[in-house]
Amino acid sequence: MFRTVLDIDLISGKYSRFVPKTKKDIQNILNKICNCKNNLRYNIVSSSFKGFHIEVFCKKKCDICRMCYDDDKHFAFDMNRPEYARNILFDKKEKIKID
Repeated sequence: MFRTVLDIDLISGKYSRFVPKTKKDIQNILNKICNCKNNLRYNIVSSSFKGFHIEVFCKKKCDICRMCYDDDKHFAFDMNRPEYARNILFDKKEKIKID
């Protein structure tokens, strides 16, 4: 089983091509993910930044859901990380001041 994470924000931003506006849009995304023959299940939770975090569990490893629905900035940063550091969701943001 493979785990993939999606960070979906409901606000418009400069980092995403498609921004879902309503919870109905999120439900449409989940319906499309569930229609995939490799999908086993998913978990969804509200994120701290006016959106949702979705964990998708599949039979095979692929990034199609991420390429279609994930926040572009999140996906790009994640692909530049080493394999062991990918597919991580952050629940809280904290600013650190370096002197």
